[in-house]
Amino acid sequence: MAIFFLKHTTERGKNTVRAYLYLNAIRERYSVKEANQIAGVHIERGSPQTIRNAKLYAQALYGGKQLPMIADAKRQGLVVR
Repeated sequence: MAIFFLKHTTERGKNTVRAYLYLNAIRERYSVKEANQIAGVHIERGSPQTIRNAKLYAQALYGGKQLPMIADAKRQGLVVR
């Protein structure tokens, strides 16, 4: 059970950072394809600062909730692996 929880939590964390990167790229007028590439590439090299920025973004725009932010990004075209 603990392994499932840890894996699920880690995946949600990665998806939160992907959503943050994606939504920022869309806001900066990148195409959906480009935004997905940005979100995919930068997550592999995710820095602690990017993680903090994603958390602050979720707090500011989504009341600190990760899942609504991920869902919003998916509605706008984010592809989650």
